[in-house]
Amino acid sequence: DSVLGASGDTMAKARKVMACFCHLLSVWSHASSHMAEAEKGGSEHEIFCGMIATGYDTATSLVTHGCLDGVMIGIGPNHDEYHKAVEVLAESVFSSNLSFSVNELAAMKFLLSTGCRVSSSDGCAMLRGSHLLQTIRVLYHVYLSTDTEANKTTARASLQQLVTSVFIRMILSSSSVDNVNNQKEAEEKEAENPSGSRANGTQEESSFPSECHRDAFLVLRSLCKLSMRNPPSSERPSGIQTSISSPTWDASKEGRSSNHVANDTHVEKDGMHHVVSTHVIHPALESKILALDLLLYVLNNTDMK
Repeated sequence: DSVLGASGDTMAKARKVMACFCHLLSVWSHASSHMAEAEKGGSEHEIFCGMIATGYDTATSLVTHGCLDGVMIGIGPNHDEYHKAVEVLAESVFSSNLSFSVNELAAMKFLLSTGCRVSSSDGCAMLRGSHLLQTIRVLYHVYLSTDTEANKTTARASLQQLVTSVFIRMILSSSSVDNVNNQKEAEEKEAENPSGSRANGTQEESSFPSECHRDAFLVLRSLCKLSMRNPPSSERPSGIQTSISSPTWDASKEGRSSNHVANDTHVEKDGMHHVVSTHVIHPALESKILALDLLLYVLNNTDMK
Protein backbone atom coordinates (compact mmCIF):
# COMPACT_ATOMS: atom_id res chain seq x y z
CA ASP A 1 0.00 0.00 0.00
CA SER A 2 3.00 2.32 0.15
CA VAL A 3 3.40 4.98 -2.50
CA LEU A 4 6.40 7.19 -1.70
CA GLY A 5 8.99 7.26 1.03
CA ALA A 6 8.62 3.71 2.28
CA SER A 7 10.71 0.59 1.86
CA GLY A 8 10.38 -0.93 -1.57
CA ASP A 9 9.51 2.32 -3.38
CA THR A 10 11.38 3.00 -6.60
CA MET A 11 11.64 5.86 -9.08
CA ALA A 12 9.63 3.82 -11.58
CA LYS A 13 6.86 3.50 -9.04
CA ALA A 14 7.02 7.22 -8.25
CA ARG A 15 6.76 8.13 -11.94
CA LYS A 16 3.78 5.82 -12.37
CA VAL A 17 2.01 7.35 -9.37
CA MET A 18 2.71 10.85 -10.65
CA ALA A 19 1.34 10.00 -14.10
CA CYS A 20 -1.79 8.45 -12.57
CA PHE A 21 -2.36 11.55 -10.43
CA CYS A 22 -2.01 13.90 -13.41
CA HIS A 23 -4.33 11.75 -15.51
CA LEU A 24 -6.93 11.50 -12.73
CA LEU A 25 -6.95 15.24 -12.07
CA SER A 26 -7.29 15.89 -15.80
CA VAL A 27 -10.31 13.58 -16.01
CA TRP A 28 -11.92 15.20 -12.97
CA SER A 29 -11.35 18.71 -14.33
CA HIS A 30 -12.85 17.92 -17.72
CA ALA A 31 -15.80 16.19 -16.04
CA SER A 32 -16.48 19.24 -13.88
CA SER A 33 -16.77 21.46 -16.94
CA HIS A 34 -19.33 19.11 -18.51
CA MET A 35 -21.54 18.72 -15.46
CA ALA A 36 -25.22 19.00 -16.23
CA GLU A 37 -26.86 22.21 -15.06
CA ALA A 38 -29.33 20.20 -12.98
CA GLU A 39 -26.56 18.67 -10.92
CA LYS A 40 -25.18 22.00 -9.74
CA GLY A 41 -25.94 22.77 -6.14
CA GLY A 42 -26.48 19.13 -5.16
CA SER A 43 -24.54 17.46 -2.39
CA GLU A 44 -22.80 15.06 -4.78
CA HIS A 45 -21.64 17.91 -6.99
CA GLU A 46 -20.31 19.84 -4.00
CA ILE A 47 -18.39 16.77 -2.83
CA PHE A 48 -16.96 16.32 -6.32
CA CYS A 49 -15.85 19.98 -6.46
CA GLY A 50 -14.24 19.51 -3.04
CA MET A 51 -12.27 16.56 -4.40
CA ILE A 52 -11.02 18.70 -7.30
CA ALA A 53 -9.97 21.47 -4.91
CA THR A 54 -8.05 18.90 -2.85
CA GLY A 55 -6.36 17.70 -6.05
CA TYR A 56 -5.27 21.24 -6.88
CA ASP A 57 -3.93 21.73 -3.36
CA THR A 58 -1.96 18.50 -3.74
CA ALA A 59 -0.57 19.67 -7.07
CA THR A 60 0.43 22.98 -5.46
CA SER A 61 2.37 21.14 -2.76
CA LEU A 62 4.15 19.04 -5.39
CA VAL A 63 5.19 22.19 -7.24
CA THR A 64 6.37 24.14 -4.22
CA HIS A 65 8.46 21.20 -2.98
CA GLY A 66 10.12 20.75 -6.37
CA CYS A 67 8.60 17.32 -7.01
CA LEU A 68 7.57 18.31 -10.55
CA ASP A 69 10.81 20.03 -11.62
CA GLY A 70 11.80 18.53 -14.94
CA VAL A 71 9.26 15.67 -14.62
CA MET A 72 7.92 14.31 -17.92
CA ILE A 73 5.00 11.92 -18.13
CA GLY A 74 3.77 9.79 -21.01
CA ILE A 75 0.22 10.34 -22.20
CA GLY A 76 -1.80 9.09 -25.13
CA PRO A 77 -3.02 5.56 -25.95
CA ASN A 78 0.47 4.09 -25.80
CA HIS A 79 1.87 6.52 -23.20
CA ASP A 80 4.56 7.46 -25.70
CA GLU A 81 3.76 11.19 -25.95
CA TYR A 82 5.85 12.85 -23.28
CA HIS A 83 4.84 16.19 -21.84
CA LYS A 84 5.82 18.18 -18.79
CA ALA A 85 3.75 17.04 -15.83
CA VAL A 86 3.20 20.62 -14.71
CA GLU A 87 1.80 21.57 -18.13
CA VAL A 88 -0.63 18.63 -18.02
CA LEU A 89 -1.83 19.80 -14.61
CA ALA A 90 -2.11 23.40 -15.78
CA GLU A 91 -4.21 22.34 -18.77
CA SER A 92 -6.49 20.51 -16.34
CA VAL A 93 -7.06 23.76 -14.45
CA PHE A 94 -7.71 25.64 -17.69
CA SER A 95 -10.53 23.25 -18.62
CA SER A 96 -12.03 22.97 -15.14
CA ASN A 97 -15.25 24.45 -13.83
CA LEU A 98 -14.25 27.19 -11.39
CA SER A 99 -17.72 28.37 -10.48
CA PHE A 100 -17.23 27.37 -6.82
CA SER A 101 -15.16 29.67 -4.63
CA VAL A 102 -13.16 26.79 -3.12
CA ASN A 103 -12.13 25.66 -6.60
CA GLU A 104 -11.23 29.22 -7.59
CA LEU A 105 -8.92 29.64 -4.62
CA ALA A 106 -7.24 26.24 -5.04
CA ALA A 107 -6.72 26.85 -8.77
CA MET A 108 -5.24 30.30 -8.18
CA LYS A 109 -2.78 28.92 -5.61
CA PHE A 110 -1.61 26.30 -8.07
CA LEU A 111 -1.31 28.68 -11.03
CA LEU A 112 0.55 31.29 -9.01
CA SER A 113 2.99 28.77 -7.54
CA THR A 114 3.63 27.22 -10.94
CA GLY A 115 3.80 30.44 -12.93
CA CYS A 116 6.36 32.03 -10.59
CA ARG A 117 8.54 28.95 -10.10
CA VAL A 118 11.81 28.32 -11.90
CA SER A 119 12.69 24.66 -12.27
CA SER A 120 15.73 23.59 -10.30
CA SER A 121 16.62 20.98 -12.93
CA ASP A 122 17.21 23.33 -15.87
CA GLY A 123 16.71 26.84 -14.45
CA CYS A 124 13.77 27.53 -16.78
CA ALA A 125 10.33 28.84 -15.93
CA MET A 126 7.81 26.05 -15.46
CA LEU A 127 5.12 27.78 -17.54
CA ARG A 128 5.95 29.50 -20.81
CA GLY A 129 4.26 30.82 -23.92
CA SER A 130 0.63 29.81 -24.34
CA HIS A 131 0.50 28.13 -20.92
CA LEU A 132 1.64 31.35 -19.28
CA LEU A 133 -0.94 33.40 -21.18
CA GLN A 134 -3.67 30.92 -20.30
CA THR A 135 -2.68 31.20 -16.65
CA ILE A 136 -3.06 34.98 -16.77
CA ARG A 137 -6.37 34.56 -18.60
CA VAL A 138 -7.79 32.30 -15.86
CA LEU A 139 -6.70 34.69 -13.10
CA TYR A 140 -8.20 37.57 -15.08
CA HIS A 141 -11.47 35.66 -15.43
CA VAL A 142 -11.62 34.92 -11.71
CA TYR A 143 -11.02 38.58 -10.89
CA LEU A 144 -13.85 39.74 -13.15
CA SER A 145 -16.42 37.03 -12.40
CA THR A 146 -15.94 35.74 -8.86
CA ASP A 147 -18.68 36.23 -6.29
CA THR A 148 -16.22 36.28 -3.39
CA GLU A 149 -14.44 39.45 -2.40
CA ALA A 150 -11.55 37.48 -0.91
CA ASN A 151 -10.99 35.58 -4.16
CA LYS A 152 -11.18 38.82 -6.12
CA THR A 153 -8.43 40.32 -3.98
CA THR A 154 -6.40 37.12 -4.28
CA ALA A 155 -6.76 37.10 -8.07
CA ARG A 156 -5.55 40.70 -8.29
CA ALA A 157 -2.55 40.04 -6.05
CA SER A 158 -1.76 36.84 -7.96
CA LEU A 159 -1.76 38.70 -11.27
CA GLN A 160 0.55 41.37 -9.88
CA GLN A 161 3.00 38.80 -8.54
CA LEU A 162 2.90 36.59 -11.64
CA VAL A 163 3.32 39.40 -14.17
CA THR A 164 6.11 40.97 -12.15
CA SER A 165 7.95 37.65 -11.92
CA VAL A 166 7.87 37.35 -15.73
CA PHE A 167 9.62 40.69 -16.19
CA ILE A 168 12.07 40.04 -13.37
CA ARG A 169 13.13 36.82 -15.10
CA MET A 170 13.63 38.78 -18.30
CA ILE A 171 15.80 41.36 -16.53
CA LEU A 172 17.91 38.68 -14.84
CA SER A 173 18.46 36.88 -18.13
CA SER A 174 19.53 40.06 -19.92
CA SER A 175 23.02 40.10 -18.40
CA SER A 176 23.79 36.55 -19.49
CA VAL A 177 22.31 37.26 -22.92
CA ASP A 178 24.53 40.33 -23.30
CA ASN A 179 27.60 38.24 -22.58
CA VAL A 180 26.56 35.65 -25.16
CA ASN A 181 25.86 38.36 -27.76
CA ASN A 182 29.27 39.95 -27.22
CA GLN A 183 30.91 36.59 -27.75
CA LYS A 184 28.87 36.01 -30.93
CA GLU A 185 29.82 39.42 -32.29
CA ALA A 186 33.48 38.66 -31.75
CA GLU A 187 33.14 35.32 -33.54
CA GLU A 188 31.24 36.91 -36.44
CA LYS A 189 33.94 39.54 -36.91
CA GLU A 190 36.51 36.80 -37.18
CA ALA A 191 34.34 35.00 -39.75
CA GLU A 192 33.92 38.07 -42.00
CA ASN A 193 35.39 37.69 -45.49
CA PRO A 194 37.84 40.23 -46.95
CA SER A 195 35.04 42.27 -48.56
CA GLY A 196 33.56 42.96 -45.17
CA SER A 197 30.43 40.86 -45.65
CA ARG A 198 29.74 38.02 -43.29
CA ALA A 199 30.30 34.52 -44.47
CA ASN A 200 27.32 32.47 -45.61
CA GLY A 201 25.92 29.69 -43.53
CA THR A 202 25.55 31.57 -40.27
CA GLN A 203 22.88 30.19 -38.00
CA GLU A 204 19.53 31.90 -38.02
CA GLU A 205 19.09 33.87 -34.84
CA SER A 206 15.96 33.88 -32.76
CA SER A 207 13.65 36.89 -32.78
CA PHE A 208 14.12 37.18 -29.02
CA PRO A 209 17.34 37.12 -27.00
CA SER A 210 15.88 34.43 -24.72
CA GLU A 211 12.68 32.61 -23.87
CA CYS A 212 12.28 34.95 -20.91
CA HIS A 213 12.23 37.91 -23.29
CA ARG A 214 9.63 36.18 -25.44
CA ASP A 215 7.39 35.51 -22.42
CA ALA A 216 7.69 39.13 -21.29
CA PHE A 217 6.78 40.32 -24.80
CA LEU A 218 3.70 38.07 -24.94
CA VAL A 219 2.49 39.23 -21.54
CA LEU A 220 3.16 42.90 -22.33
CA ARG A 221 1.34 42.65 -25.66
CA SER A 222 -1.68 41.03 -24.02
CA LEU A 223 -1.86 43.65 -21.28
CA CYS A 224 -1.54 46.47 -23.80
CA LYS A 225 -4.39 45.04 -25.87
CA LEU A 226 -6.58 44.76 -22.80
CA SER A 227 -5.72 48.29 -21.69
CA MET A 228 -6.80 49.71 -25.06
CA ARG A 229 -10.25 48.12 -25.06
CA ASN A 230 -13.21 50.45 -24.70
CA PRO A 231 -16.58 49.59 -23.15
CA PRO A 232 -19.17 48.70 -25.81
CA SER A 233 -21.39 51.62 -26.75
CA SER A 234 -23.54 50.16 -29.54
CA GLU A 235 -26.16 48.62 -27.27
CA ARG A 236 -27.73 50.04 -24.15
CA PRO A 237 -27.46 47.71 -21.13
CA SER A 238 -30.88 46.64 -19.90
CA GLY A 239 -30.01 45.29 -16.49
CA ILE A 240 -27.43 45.08 -13.76
CA GLN A 241 -26.28 41.85 -12.19
CA THR A 242 -24.98 42.42 -8.70
CA SER A 243 -22.54 40.04 -7.05
CA ILE A 244 -20.96 40.21 -3.63
CA SER A 245 -17.59 41.32 -4.98
CA SER A 246 -18.48 43.64 -7.83
CA PRO A 247 -21.70 44.58 -9.60
CA THR A 248 -21.48 43.91 -13.31
CA TRP A 249 -23.56 44.75 -16.35
CA ASP A 250 -25.80 41.97 -17.65
CA ALA A 251 -27.62 42.92 -20.85
CA SER A 252 -29.54 39.63 -20.85
CA LYS A 253 -31.55 40.49 -17.77
CA GLU A 254 -34.69 42.56 -18.18
CA GLY A 255 -35.70 42.63 -14.54
CA ARG A 256 -35.36 46.40 -14.18
CA SER A 257 -37.62 49.06 -15.54
CA SER A 258 -36.33 51.62 -17.99
CA ASN A 259 -36.76 54.37 -15.41
CA HIS A 260 -34.66 52.45 -12.92
CA VAL A 261 -31.92 51.91 -15.49
CA ALA A 262 -31.99 55.55 -16.43
CA ASN A 263 -31.29 56.44 -12.82
CA ASP A 264 -28.13 54.34 -12.86
CA THR A 265 -26.65 55.53 -16.15
CA HIS A 266 -26.53 58.57 -18.35
CA VAL A 267 -25.55 58.94 -22.00
CA GLU A 268 -22.76 61.28 -23.02
CA LYS A 269 -22.68 63.10 -26.35
CA ASP A 270 -20.37 60.49 -27.81
CA GLY A 271 -22.95 57.78 -27.18
CA MET A 272 -20.99 56.10 -24.37
CA HIS A 273 -22.92 54.85 -21.37
CA HIS A 274 -21.18 55.94 -18.21
CA VAL A 275 -21.95 54.81 -14.72
CA VAL A 276 -23.11 57.41 -12.23
CA SER A 277 -22.97 55.17 -9.19
CA THR A 278 -19.32 54.64 -8.24
CA HIS A 279 -19.84 51.03 -7.09
CA VAL A 280 -21.10 49.78 -10.46
CA ILE A 281 -18.43 49.13 -13.10
CA HIS A 282 -18.85 47.80 -16.61
CA PRO A 283 -16.78 44.58 -16.91
CA ALA A 284 -14.97 45.89 -19.99
CA LEU A 285 -14.01 49.03 -18.09
CA GLU A 286 -12.95 46.97 -15.07
CA SER A 287 -10.78 44.82 -17.34
CA LYS A 288 -9.19 47.93 -18.82
CA ILE A 289 -8.48 49.38 -15.37
CA LEU A 290 -6.92 46.12 -14.20
CA ALA A 291 -4.63 45.96 -17.25
CA LEU A 292 -3.47 49.54 -16.70
CA ASP A 293 -2.95 48.83 -13.01
CA LEU A 294 -0.81 45.78 -13.81
CA LEU A 295 1.32 47.77 -16.26
CA LEU A 296 1.85 50.48 -13.66
CA TYR A 297 2.65 47.89 -11.00
CA VAL A 298 5.31 46.33 -13.20
CA LEU A 299 6.94 49.70 -13.92
CA ASN A 300 6.99 50.57 -10.22
CA ASN A 301 8.34 47.25 -9.02
CA THR A 302 10.92 46.31 -11.65
CA ASP A 303 14.09 47.94 -12.91
CA MET A 304 13.33 48.24 -16.63
CA LYS A 305 16.51 50.17 -17.42
